[in-house]
Amino acid sequence: MKKKIAIGVSDFRKMLTGGYYYVDKSLFIKEIIDDGSEIILLPRPRRFGKTLNMSMLRYFFEKSVQDNKPLFVNLAIGQNSDCMAKQGRYPVIYLSFKDTKSENWDQMYNKMVGLIIREYDRHYSYNGLMNSASLSDADKRYISRILDASASLSEYESSIHMLTEFLSRHYHQKVVILIDEYDVPIQQAYLKQYYDPLISFIRNFMTAALKDNGYLEKGVLTGVMRVARESLFSGLNNLSVWTLLDEPYCKQFGFLESEVEELLNYYGIESQLEEVRNWYNGYIFGNAVIYNPWSLLKYVQNWKGGLQPYWINTSDNEIVHRLISRGGPALKMELEDLLQGTAMVKTINQNISMGEVEKCRRSIAIS
Repeated sequence: MKKKIAIGVSDFRKMLTGGYYYVDKSLFIKEIIDDGSEIILLPRPRRFGKTLNMSMLRYFFEKSVQDNKPLFVNLAIGQNSDCMAKQGRYPVIYLSFKDTKSENWDQMYNKMVGLIIREYDRHYSYNGLMNSASLSDADKRYISRILDASASLSEYESSIHMLTEFLSRHYHQKVVILIDEYDVPIQQAYLKQYYDPLISFIRNFMTAALKDNGYLEKGVLTGVMRVARESLFSGLNNLSVWTLLDEPYCKQFGFLESEVEELLNYYGIESQLEEVRNWYNGYIFGNAVIYNPWSLLKYVQNWKGGLQPYWINTSDNEIVHRLISRGGPALKMELEDLLQGTAMVKTINQNISMGEVEKCRRSIAIS
């Protein structure tokens, strides 16, 4: 029986144990380990495997009661003994902001608090921190305030930094922080007009957790947008940003041509390669030609239905719609030229902030 196509499966353990076809991106782990940067930001398009890769990092690094080593032994990373020596060594803080979409600041703040509470509870109630001899009575009172939602705003701003301290003292090991879709609340705040209070909170939250944190081993963040000039990151001098233009990590999101060939061969539709190439390989990340994984998997799942633009409407494009609708006649003429196949040269502005997006409609923020 052929392995199943994984549509919407973003949990690495489920992918490896659930009978799904997996394109081996485990050497992503080696790139993270070898990267000398303490904090790494990886902006990539939606549906290109960010969450699955972050889940893989969590299962690899996390010190857990469940032995996760068997997940990796048959993957490429399993052949690297130096990397495998780090498997299961670290406490991991994992936060996903992908569902933090709210109409106003009060609702967003409550969602952020809920995320923090769930991560505290995961470590405190289920992973043994509750009974740790390394925690003082004051520490436990602080944790109780976090868990029962009675902590102050400033305590929630510093909560992840404090959790790294508690975990590091308990395990006698530095902590890995993973933050997936970090930019979702920023986009929502911009669209729904509560940008200033959100930025104030998340800047303090991120800076406390990631800047000059002696309990931190490494932090990895993913998102769609590179929001370079945000005050969110202005104080993080230990941050490395690797965009679509850069060679590092260019092969770890999306499918390489060799991976597409293997996929089509496995399902017996290798004869469709040329048409698949014409439809789905319109990306160059760094020095690599990349295929859209969402479209490829949807096509293989239903190849008799023909080649289709599966990626359309897979995510919220409200910012793009807003900018196009307000772009004026010059932008509309440029879009018409592009649709007719006319080449166009534009300067890429890597230093745009969300607060300046509408002032810089003719600039491109790297995503």
